[in-house]
Parts: sequence; C-alpha cells; structure tokens
Amino acid sequence: MSWSAPDGGWSSPPPRFDAHAQSAAYGQDQREVEFVEPNKPPLTWLLVSLGLAVAGIVVALILDGATIGLVAWIIGVLSISAIALFTAADAKRQESGWYTPSAFADWGRRAAIILALVAVAAGAWLIANDVARGVWT
Repeated sequence: MSWSAPDGGWSSPPPRFDAHAQSAAYGQDQREVEFVEPNKPPLTWLLVSLGLAVAGIVVALILDGATIGLVAWIIGVLSISAIALFTAADAKRQESGWYTPSAFADWGRRAAIILALVAVAAGAWLIANDVARGVWT
C-alpha cells in the first residue's frame, strides 16, 4: 500500500473512513444499529424428509404388492433426496459466522436417514417378495 501525497511523497496518509464522525457533535451523528439474525438449520427440508419417510413406511406396511412396494421405494428415495437438500442448505448456512446449531436438526437428520432407509428396504422387500413368487400385482 502506498501513501502518496499530491506531490508523490509519504508525507500525508490517506484519510480515515470515519473522519466525518470525528467532527460531529455528540448525539448528532447517531446511526441505527443493525441486528443480525443468526442462521438456523433449514427445518423445512428436514420435516419434508421425515414426512416422506413415514409415508413410505406406512404405504409399505398397510398395502401389499410389488407395485405398492415400488411406490414405497420411490417415496423412500425422495426422502433421501430431501435429506440431501437439507444437508446442502444446512452446510451453506453453517459457512456464515452467524449460525445457531440445533440439537433437533442433528437428531432429526439421523432419524430421517434411518426412517428413509427403512422405507426403501420395506419397498424393496415387497418388490423382491412378489418377483420371487412370480406374482407381480
């Protein structure tokens, strides 16, 4: 960084950015304080993932057949996709210095992953069961 006076020398440093505040009388140059809202985990994606996982498990347990198994499997895969979107959005928010972690988000992510895997496994079992028996409905 070079401090140069109009004549090219080092005699005068650059002006300070708050130079106008030095001459202001007390109370005249009051600026509003801006409060920063801390970032929180995107719980919407987490709740979507949990809802899809529970729906996939319910579909697989209540209904029967390979076609229903395929539907439950697809719902489970959509739940895993929602977990991925949650994780990506959460990581982006964590990059900020203003992030408030949530215990619900950590445990909710774990529960969503487990429930999504159960939904996918239940759907795959229904498909495999009907294909092995030769009854595709």
